[in-house]
Amino acid sequence: MAKATLYANFSDKEHLIEAVLRQESDLTISDHDFAQRHHLPLIEVLTAFGYRFVRFINQRELTGWDRLIASAAVRHPDLPGRFYAAGPGRAQQMLEAIIAEAIEAGTLQACDPQEAADELASLWLGMTSLAIKLGARPPLSDDEIKQRVERALDVFLRAYSLAPG
Repeated sequence: MAKATLYANFSDKEHLIEAVLRQESDLTISDHDFAQRHHLPLIEVLTAFGYRFVRFINQRELTGWDRLIASAAVRHPDLPGRFYAAGPGRAQQMLEAIIAEAIEAGTLQACDPQEAADELASLWLGMTSLAIKLGARPPLSDDEIKQRVERALDVFLRAYSLAPG
């Protein structure tokens, strides 16, 4: 694609990068998938979200984004916040909404959905994501992703599920 075509659609490089991040964040959960969550049990929704989230974060290619955003932030200090909102922040808000709806439905105990979503994402990623980003270990295999997501959900649901009664 020609540079002129790109800039006809995006006012500057930062808006182009923001659009790419939004498209990439759809790999975690698209608006369509998010809308379909009402028709599925919570465990299925969280499992699917977790697989896609960890698989996305597990990509080595994301390392370049960190450097690109950090270098652009020198001239445009608002960019990291915009990029976060278009990418990982968007996915985190969707996870918070899923958890808030489960609390409202009586599936999960009352808690702060933002904290619970942060804890679940941390369980999914752990320090392994940093080791991958730094190149200290290879990306997770599909089996490792599956085990990691399922183990994290087991821990999360033990902490937040309502006791049978």
